[in-house]
Amino acid sequence: MPDQVKKDVFKSGVKPRNWVPRYLSIPRVFLDGVAAAFEEGLKYGEFNYLNGRNERKYLKGIVEHCIAHLLTWWDNYETGETPKEDDLGHAGCNIAMLMHCLWIAQQEKELKKKPIEPVLETFRI
Repeated sequence: MPDQVKKDVFKSGVKPRNWVPRYLSIPRVFLDGVAAAFEEGLKYGEFNYLNGRNERKYLKGIVEHCIAHLLTWWDNYETGETPKEDDLGHAGCNIAMLMHCLWIAQQEKELKKKPIEPVLETFRI
């Protein structure tokens, strides 16, 4: 936790929370690449990736797909070839899907309740 966040006090006297996620520090190019990959995936249905959140084999597949995109990016980078798609954006998308699957599965396990509505949980701040 950065010290400057703890010490900040606004002119109004309002103090910020002790920890604030640095969403604005995430590079725009990364967000654009991940968002574009999610857009491509809409053909399978919004949040369809959550259907396999409790299946180890499915989660392993997400990891392997992510690694495949990273290796493809590296090969293109090394050879100077023009990539066919944004492999880094797709790798980021895979990481986001994995994190979302694991988070939702953990929440369902801890809360012992019916499946969480993914749309609502995605937009919580």
